[in-house]
Amino acid sequence: MRKLTHDFMRLLDELRKDATGVKEFEHFEGIEDKSAKGIQSFVKKLEERIEDFNSICNACLKPDSKSADWDKLTGLFIDKSGNIKDKSIMTETINRGRDFYRIRQTDQKDPYRIYEHKDMYIIPLELSSKVGIARFNLSGYPCLYLAESLYLAWEECRRPDFHTANFTRFKNRKKLTVLDLTIPEFSKLNSETALFKAYLSLLCSVKVTDKDKDHWQYRIANLFTRFGYQQNKQLDGIKYVSSKRFENKNFRLDYTRECAAYVFLPKDLDASHCKRLASSFEMTKAYSYFYFKFYGINFNPAKKAATRDYDNTVFAFLERQLQLEPTCNCEAVI
Repeated sequence: MRKLTHDFMRLLDELRKDATGVKEFEHFEGIEDKSAKGIQSFVKKLEERIEDFNSICNACLKPDSKSADWDKLTGLFIDKSGNIKDKSIMTETINRGRDFYRIRQTDQKDPYRIYEHKDMYIIPLELSSKVGIARFNLSGYPCLYLAESLYLAWEECRRPDFHTANFTRFKNRKKLTVLDLTIPEFSKLNSETALFKAYLSLLCSVKVTDKDKDHWQYRIANLFTRFGYQQNKQLDGIKYVSSKRFENKNFRLDYTRECAAYVFLPKDLDASHCKRLASSFEMTKAYSYFYFKFYGINFNPAKKAATRDYDNTVFAFLERQLQLEPTCNCEAVI
C-alpha cells in the first residue's frame, strides 16, 4: 500500500511541477483557475484527500479500531442525507438484461461432469464456513462473483482446464447499482473524484503473490465489501478491475470489456440463500467446451490464423452459444 501510494503521489507531484495550465487540463472539471498555481492547488487538494483516506483506513484495519474510525471512513463516501457522494462517478447502474458469466472447475475424479444449476450458484449459507477470505468477500460470507466476459471468468478462476470446466450465463432481472471501483476512461479522468477513484481502483487490484500469506492486498477491498453490506439499500455489489487480467503474458486481446468483474452481495443473511440476490438473476444450464465438441459443434472452422480480435476467440463463440440457451430464475433452481 505504501509503495502504490508513493508512486501515485509521485505522479501527482510531477503533475504539479509541470503544470502550465495548457491543453492537458482544459477538460478538467473543478479547476476554475487553470493557471499553474490553480492546478497545483487542485493536485494538493487531491493529495490531502488520499492521505486522509489512507490514515482512516489504517485506523479501521487495526485490531483495536473503534466505531468512530468506521464512521469517518463511511463519511468519505456518504453525505449527510445518507446518499453516496458523487454517485454518477462512484457507482454504475446496470440496466436489466445484461449478460454475465461464471466458471467452475470440475472435480478431478469426475472431470467431464456437468453441474446442476445450484452447483453453479454460490454455496448456501449453512456451508459458509467453507468460504475463505478473498479480495472482495469476507471470510464466511459467500458472494456471487461474475464477469462480463467468459474469458475474464476463466482468468478469475486461475485458468482451469478449459475443456472440462463448467460455465454458465447469468442475466440480471432487475436494475442493479454497484460501487464502481474501476479506473475511468481517460476522457472521464477530469475531476478530483475521478482521479481519487483511479487511486482506489489501483489500491484494490494489487496483485497477490504466494509470499503474501496474510493477503494484505485484500484488506482495503474488504473494507469496501463491508461498506457494500452497510449500504445494501442503495448498493447491490461492487465492480472492480481484475488483477488476474494483468497476469496475462501469452494472450493479448483487443477488447476492453474483459477487464471488468463484479461481486454481488447477499442482503439477507438469515436464510440458506438470499432471496433478494437470487431473484435478481436468471441463469442458463451449465455446459463445458467438451460438451459442445462432443456433439460436433465447430465454432469457427474458417479461421486459419490467430488474431487479437476477441469476437473471433473460442470464448466469444461460447458466449454466443450460451446466448442461444434459455435461462430460468435462480430462485427456482437453487
